[in-house]
Amino acid sequence: MTPDIQAYYGFHRGFNAYYEVIDYTKMLRDAKNRNRVFFEKLNLVNNH
Repeated sequence: MTPDIQAYYGFHRGFNAYYEVIDYTKMLRDAKNRNRVFFEKLNLVNNH
């Protein structure tokens, strides 16, 4: 489980694969927060 308790992640040794299970709303919110400064610098922020 992630620290915010909103997703799961792990590593499957048999497939040598990292995986995440995450809600779409959380993914979208995190992406917006992570890229907010970038979009502000490009003047692409929608303040609605």
